[in-house]
Amino acid sequence: MLTAGSRPFSRSPIFWLAMLAGPGVCALLFTLLMAAPVRFEVDVAQWRLWLWLVVIYPVVEEYLFRGRLQTWLMDTAWGQKAVAGLSLANVVTSLLFSGLHFFSHPPLWALMVLFPSLLFGWFRDRHQSVRPAFVLHAWYNFVYFSIFGLPVSQ
Repeated sequence: MLTAGSRPFSRSPIFWLAMLAGPGVCALLFTLLMAAPVRFEVDVAQWRLWLWLVVIYPVVEEYLFRGRLQTWLMDTAWGQKAVAGLSLANVVTSLLFSGLHFFSHPPLWALMVLFPSLLFGWFRDRHQSVRPAFVLHAWYNFVYFSIFGLPVSQ
């Protein structure tokens, strides 16, 4: 299994490329799917919702999925096997993570959650820590909800 050794994730050029990729992919998707210019809005009046979506959900989800489930699966021989540079533990965790998003997202969006999930899991494996996944997930949620807007309650 590829590891980054003792080098902190914050000093990894790959981590910073992943940080840049989130806004780029969101902006591209918005432009392609919504056929409108990208807008960056953060309504501070809805700070509680922002706190949940950008901090609490990512921390809880990463703790449960990458910190607990993926770590547990990595303790198995088959979970350590890799396919295309991704551990099977990461693939299984990401499939479950994406699958659970079908309950709260339209099918295409839920399916697209698979790709950042695989990236979060890859960083978890590479750095033997969930911290890079926490940071990426929070950042991606911030960018996503800034571009696409906050969920509207029915």
